[in-house]
Amino acid sequence: MIASLVANLLSLGGLLFLGWSIWMAVAIYWLENLLTLPAIATRIARAFPHLSDDELAAYLADRESERSNGVTEASRLRRVIEERGRAGAARYAAWRFLTFYGVFALAHGLFVFILGAFSASIAAGDEDIEPTLAVFDGPALVLAAVLIAAAEIAGLWFDRRPTMPDVGAYTRRMIVLHVTIVLGAFALTLFGGFALAVLFVALKTLADLGLGAKAREAVARRPGGG
Repeated sequence: MIASLVANLLSLGGLLFLGWSIWMAVAIYWLENLLTLPAIATRIARAFPHLSDDELAAYLADRESERSNGVTEASRLRRVIEERGRAGAARYAAWRFLTFYGVFALAHGLFVFILGAFSASIAAGDEDIEPTLAVFDGPALVLAAVLIAAAEIAGLWFDRRPTMPDVGAYTRRMIVLHVTIVLGAFALTLFGGFALAVLFVALKTLADLGLGAKAREAVARRPGGG
């Protein structure tokens, strides 16, 4: 949640005071999503050995929908638990989460930067305009990555409870926000409007608050969620 707040403040400040394009805000939101993955993986590794039998069953049930090479992630996890115990399975579960969603996040990032590079051509309706990454401020993105990563590390440091994160809520948030953000940025590229860009960031902030609250409620309702 702190990382989302940092990303939203950076995006709003950049639009208001630094003349950023909307694609800078989209890139920062992508960074937020990418850097959230290691934090969630760390929480999974921390919580997995402490899951009750009911919590483990619920976690495995959620992994039934994740399938690769014809095998569900739940089946893989059950086999690893039998071979290595829960402590060994904790590292496996964290790594599988990181790689499974990391590939998706990296592909989404490539999509964001390609669309941003072609945004001037799209807005002008002129195919002769060369694609350029000038809409992105490299040093600012590096600074944003450092600040968001610091926020995630601080969250892990101050909250060390072995509470399993709601991976399903993260998945829903990721899909909804990715689609909404990219479509919104594309529309703003076509129709322009500084006020609309600021409104876009404000709505994203409100969506974060709402989805974050629902995720915390879901965790709290689980046995041992505290």
